[in-house]
Amino acid sequence: MRTLILITLLASACHVHCATVTADFPGHTLGAFHPRSPGITFDFWLHNDTKYGEKWGNASILTLNLHDPNLNALMKGLAPGMIRIGGSPVDSVVYDVGGCTPGGSGPSSTYYCSQVQPYVYGCLTKERWTDVLTWAKELGMQILMGINACYGRTGADEPMDFSNIKAFMEATKSLGDSLLEPLIGFEFGNEVTRTGSPTANYGMIPSRWAKDAAVVKQIIDATFGSGRMVLAGPADNTGAVTMVGYYVQPGVLDIATYHQYPECEGTSTNALSPSCLQQVTDTANVIATNITGAKKGIITWAGETADHVEGGIPGLNDVFQDVFYYAWQLGALPANNVPMALRQCMVGGDYELVDRNTFLPNPDYFIAAMFKVMNVSGGAAQAVTVSPPVSTTGLQVFGFVTTAKENAAVIINTGLQDAYTVSLEGAGWKPSVSAWHFTSPNITSKAIHLNNMPLVYPGNGAPVPAMNPVTQTTPLAVAPASVVFVKNL
Repeated sequence: MRTLILITLLASACHVHCATVTADFPGHTLGAFHPRSPGITFDFWLHNDTKYGEKWGNASILTLNLHDPNLNALMKGLAPGMIRIGGSPVDSVVYDVGGCTPGGSGPSSTYYCSQVQPYVYGCLTKERWTDVLTWAKELGMQILMGINACYGRTGADEPMDFSNIKAFMEATKSLGDSLLEPLIGFEFGNEVTRTGSPTANYGMIPSRWAKDAAVVKQIIDATFGSGRMVLAGPADNTGAVTMVGYYVQPGVLDIATYHQYPECEGTSTNALSPSCLQQVTDTANVIATNITGAKKGIITWAGETADHVEGGIPGLNDVFQDVFYYAWQLGALPANNVPMALRQCMVGGDYELVDRNTFLPNPDYFIAAMFKVMNVSGGAAQAVTVSPPVSTTGLQVFGFVTTAKENAAVIINTGLQDAYTVSLEGAGWKPSVSAWHFTSPNITSKAIHLNNMPLVYPGNGAPVPAMNPVTQTTPLAVAPASVVFVKNL
């Protein structure tokens, strides 16, 4: 009955506009989709921060309730997953070695490295770090841990004081191999790599980042053994990442991490602007191409991503409207050799996947979970040509090959008025497919429907509700303002 209702409603939508879009799959794969992607981030912003405290509440990794039943159930719904711990305050977070007190202005009166003040924004204790590692292990998550790249630095081309990093590495090693199973490595700094003058009064120049990263890599390898832990960075914009890729020596950097906030908004005809969303595709392509071109064995990850900066926009980035951005990103990145997308944030900010006050999922959470449901995580992107193009229709298609070697796709119709018939052709597509249609009665609300039925998490630590498909024959009717996942039966 549910399938009949859905098909009837979609058929009705076609009376508004039902032109055909053809998605042609020539049969070759592109980049890999990391087995633990989509990944998530946790930040350090504290509840009493004068700028972002309200947006983060108690979501800081330093204070977050790691035992909340809803949070942990929703985390398990994204497992096996990847956690990146970092964000702007990381360059003012100090590992507590024999006492740590927040405050201070730093070692120089004319230069300040970090984006965040005070000099010691927060203190990470061995006890809290132990709790975080234990928590991640229990939930099936791995961790990429951010470390302070500004400690003791007195100029944009001056070396840092590595003593706190050494102390952190030694303390981490002392926790034992079992507890360290979730930890894959460390990310050096956050958005402090500047491409300007070496006499700038903030951050550091790329060549200095590369020199200090080499020292950090030596510390990591000396502590844990060569190749045991990765080094990632610089956690910055396109220009900075490209410059670091140029300066860094082979064997130092394992993962180049970039940040992007395209700041897409709706138009009179589209839930989000397709031309703005195209920036997500183009940026991934440029950075991955530049890093690969450096021929230093470095892979590229999107290390911190959401639609809008400054903690996101309530009523835009925490409602159904944002799913068009998130589905597009998760489709576009592996197709451009960026296998991992780390979403800012799991909890915290107004772009959070899980509400920081209720620990109930926002619509984007279910988009992330769908990539696990379809077994795309661990698969690969698949080439697809869409005709007419998205610039004409507002409809985009991204193709995948699942871990079971099945054809899969995500269809993103940003158009607010136009329904389409989408024909999936080539590369072994079958007449009958499994389909998951995500819609909302109001795209500026948190309501999300799956196959015309409300999708609601019940809370109380319950498992994520089953997201079952409907069986349909192709071509598919795709409603306005909808995201459709599809897989061969």
